[in-house]
Amino acid sequence: MAYSSRRPSQAVPKKAKIERSSGPAMDRAHALIADRIEEAAETLRRMPDKERAMLKKGERGQSWPIMLHQATEHAAYEGIKVRLPPPSAARITRMNEVLDWLLDLARMDPDYFKPVWLMCAERRPVGKVARILGIDPKTVISRKRAGLTLIAIAVAPKLAA
Repeated sequence: MAYSSRRPSQAVPKKAKIERSSGPAMDRAHALIADRIEEAAETLRRMPDKERAMLKKGERGQSWPIMLHQATEHAAYEGIKVRLPPPSAARITRMNEVLDWLLDLARMDPDYFKPVWLMCAERRPVGKVARILGIDPKTVISRKRAGLTLIAIAVAPKLAA
């Protein structure tokens, strides 16, 4: 019988190892990633409906440019909703990068993806997310932190290069 140098009490599950990495540097990384996710969600909301449909279907085609009105033109009209202009190309590029991160996280562990998306992108409070997922609020917070840590670990080599 072969003996291991590691005792069974020392064995740490994979998810527990992820949650252990903490400290000021990891907190800053979590804040930066959460800000990028929030920016990506805002960019997605600002995309014109036709462009959003093209993103979902993966179609590329020519479309008429959207006519942007000035807010002063709408002063005389009632009932017209003024929207922000479409996002810039740089914001769309950053959004695509963040959506790739989230897709990788969803493939790795969907239990981590849901709290990250609901709390960072949709800005839902912990209590509502806990009710949606049917878990304890402390579990929601730990899964969100673990998901942000997974993204930080995966993104760090790309950002350093």
